[in-house]
Formats: sequence, structure tokens, C-alpha cells
Amino acid sequence: MRADFLVAIVMTIYLLGYFFYSSFLSKKIFKLDDSKQTPAHKLEDGIDFLPTRKWILFGHHYASIAGVAPIIGPCIAVYWGWLPALIWVVLGNIFMGAVHDMGVLVMSVRNKAQSLAEIAGQFLSKKSKLSLLCILVFLLWIVSAAFSVVIARLFVTYPSSVLPTIFASILALIMGQILYRSRIHALLPSLIALALLYASIPLGVKYPISLDMEPGLATCVWVLILLTYAFVASVLPVWVLLQPRDYINSHQIIVGLGILVVGIFMTKPEIVAPAINFEAERSWFPFLFITVACGAISGAHGLVASGTTSRQVNKESDIRPIAYGGMLLEGFLALLAVIAASAGFANYDGWCTHYASWAHASRHGLDAFVQGAVNFMGHFNLGPEIAAAFIAVIIISFAATSLDTLFRIQRYMLEEISTLTKIKPLGNRYLASFIAILTVSMMVYSDGITKVEGAFTLWPLFGSTNQLVAALALMIMALFLISIKSSNLVVLIPGLLLTVLTVIANSLGVLNFIEQANYLLAGIAVVILILQLIIVTDILKNLNAK
Repeated sequence: MRADFLVAIVMTIYLLGYFFYSSFLSKKIFKLDDSKQTPAHKLEDGIDFLPTRKWILFGHHYASIAGVAPIIGPCIAVYWGWLPALIWVVLGNIFMGAVHDMGVLVMSVRNKAQSLAEIAGQFLSKKSKLSLLCILVFLLWIVSAAFSVVIARLFVTYPSSVLPTIFASILALIMGQILYRSRIHALLPSLIALALLYASIPLGVKYPISLDMEPGLATCVWVLILLTYAFVASVLPVWVLLQPRDYINSHQIIVGLGILVVGIFMTKPEIVAPAINFEAERSWFPFLFITVACGAISGAHGLVASGTTSRQVNKESDIRPIAYGGMLLEGFLALLAVIAASAGFANYDGWCTHYASWAHASRHGLDAFVQGAVNFMGHFNLGPEIAAAFIAVIIISFAATSLDTLFRIQRYMLEEISTLTKIKPLGNRYLASFIAILTVSMMVYSDGITKVEGAFTLWPLFGSTNQLVAALALMIMALFLISIKSSNLVVLIPGLLLTVLTVIANSLGVLNFIEQANYLLAGIAVVILILQLIIVTDILKNLNAK
């Protein structure tokens, strides 16, 4: 089968999903109402709460949720064959992931831009609220640590990407000042900034920035630089860096996706991967559903929706394109990852070499995407070095914008803990941001200041934890919909399915960790499972009472 046919079919399905299903959700389920004043207007402070134009906020939201996970996860999942990965990416996205993102944003906007844990506190016991808060902080912690190291390693592997990445931040600062001072439309300045950014990529290839030290130590230094940057980005007003950077990056990402799509339609590659890999050594159930997370449904998206995005929504009707549309676009990125990992190899033997084992596939998911994407860009005659730098800059943009947002959300959560515990210093944004950076640094450098492997100590728990947060969000959403006298089956059924999947996956994970004598991960997994069961039991009790 040709890859371009698959891309065309899925694009059509996604468009139908947006125009029909999201319209149904907006009018009949979530009942979006522009007469309701949003928190961005009620609580405007010029720092975190700021009414923002729809497409600028779309840029921030999309760039924040589209990290490296929707690339890596689908590329790994092709280990089981391209068909299971594609089905989950498409159906999971339209009927679960986009519904989840839209619903969490609606709930947060209707509740003073509160986090998911705060919203849960309205329907559940204090014990359940605290349990959920612990799970959310844990998820933020492991994702922030991993993303910091992923970006640092990309800088070491592709030094040609460093200059364009630095240049992007400078352009964002300039654009933020222009937009804030003049109030002109953002599109033209953003397109000019995007053109300048692309012009900097050949300069990056000509003048690569490489630290003169061995790769492991260079990675450590880059992580320190990135964490320092993340601290600054998390305390600045959103209009200074966060919004303009994400808006520019969203255009860059969309253009990059467009170039890849054009490349696929020009090269017309054949899919060399098997539809189903019957020789896989690892069972696809339930692990397919937690391996492909962000491309189908992701609990981390709810943290962004109820963290930064809900504080900037100008009017409720903007929620549909920002949340549902943003998730569909992320699903499209996941689709391209599946295509890259299925049709980016020269032949079946090349695919078999890469996916010879689960261990190799899970460690080299990003490599499969880069290799396939560079091959798709062959018709543009950019040369392999510039093409690789271009892809690297796109991937770093995905990860860096997510990193900015993740640390800001950690600051918000510490501020919420400050209110809950009456510990006032935690409410200071500088101290809260410093604590967030410090705790992530402790994890990254837990094996020593010259190593960063500590960042991945807890990463095996990411998939199940991420999906259980999504499951819990959908179940809490069911209670919310009852409170506004709306049908909740569109969120309750996916929530229950995902709950069962995550309980099975987490339980199997515990057994696997014990078999490996990894008692740290086994213990944490058991704690997470207990916390999940506490929350789910509370939700079901409340649903039954209603």
C-alpha cells in the first residue's frame, strides 16, 4: 500500500470529525456560551490571566501539547505493525483524545481556570483530590526531566540546530514586544519571524554550536542551560515569551508538517512495514494503548488545558478550534510518525533490522522518524545535512515549548498547594518556579552531576500514569456534565474503557518490575495503582448517587 493514500484517507476522516463531531460536542454536550465571562477577563493580571486572540492561543496550546511523545510513541508502536497503531491514532484521537482536551478546557474555564485536581475537589472527597494532585505532580515531574534531557541530547547530536533554536527565542521576545505595544495582528510578524527562522537553519549548518567536551558532559551542561531558561520562561508574563514563541513555533510546526506531507505525496513511498507483526515478542494488549499516548489521548494535555490555556481563553466558542482542533492536528503529527516508521525505510529488511526487538524499537523511536522524514524530503534537494537540521529544529521546537509550559504549570500547582496548606511562600511565583526547577534537577542528576540518566529512572511509568490521568479526567468530566444537566456517555464510556486498560497495564507493569528486581518502580507503581483505585471508587460512588 502507498503511504500517500493513507495520509489522504486519514486527513479526510479528521476533517469530518472536526466539522461534525466537535460541532455536536460544542452545542449539545458542553453547551459553549459566549455570554459567559471567561477567567481571562474576570481575573486579568497581565502575567498569567490575559484574554488572547483565538489563533495565538491555538498556537500556544498546540505547541505546548505537541512535544516529542506523539512522535516517539507511534514510531515505537509500529513494532506491532502499522495497522494497530494507525487505528488507535485515528479513532482514539477523534472519540477520546480530542473530547478529553475539549472537556478539560471547558471545565477549567467554567471554574476560574482551576487545575484538574481543584475541579475534582468539587465532586470528590479531599482524599481523592489529594491523591489526584500527587499523580499530577508525579506526571509533570517525570515528563519535565525527560524532555530536558531529550532536547539536550538533540543539541549534542545535531549542533546545527542550536543557532536556529536560540534565534527563535530572540525573535519571540521581539515579536512579543511588537504585539503588546502596537496591538497589530499577529499573523504578518509571525510569518516574517518564521521566514527569518528558516533562514537561520543554513547558518546553523554552517556555524554549528558544539560544546568542546565529551558528549555525556556536554549533555549535562545543555540540561543546566535549558533548566535556567525554563525558570526565566516560567516567571515572565505570558505575552513576553510564551505566547509569541508558541505562535511562531505553531506556524513552524504546521509548515513542517505541510512539507512532510508534500514530500510524501511527491515520493509516493510504499509501506514496507507489515500491517500486523505476528512475530512481536511483546503483547500489543494493553501496551499499544499506553505506548501511543499523545497521538491518541494524553492526560498531560489536560494539565496544559487546565493550566496555561484556560487562563487565556477570550470566549467559550474559541475552545472548539483550540482544544478539539489542536488535538486533531497532534493526531495528524502522530499519523506522520506512523508513516515515517512504516514507509521511511528502503525496504522490508531495513524495517526488520530496526524493529528486530522490542528493546531496540523502544530506544530508537525518534531515529525512525528522523530517518523517514529526511527520506520524504529528498525531492526538495535540500541535502541530507540541512534536511536533518530542519527536522531536528522542528522536534526541538515541539519539546522546548512543552518544557516552557510544563514548568509554568508546576508553578501553578505549587501555588495551589500554597492555598491548600496555607504555606504562603509557595505562592510566590519565583520561589515556586525555583522549587520546580530544583526538584527536576535532583531527578536528572540523581546519578551524579556528570550524568543525566536519572531523568529516565521513572520514565517506564510514564505511559500508564499519563493514560490513567486521562481516564480520571474523563470520569470527572462525567460528573461535571451531570452538574450542567447534559449527557455524559460520550466521556463516561471512553473513561471506563481507559480506566480498565490502565489498571491492567499498571498491574502487569508491577509484575514486570518485580521480575526485573526493580523494586523502586514496582513500589511506585503500586502506590499509583492504589491512588487510582481510591479516586475511581469515589467517582463511581458519586455517579451511582446521581
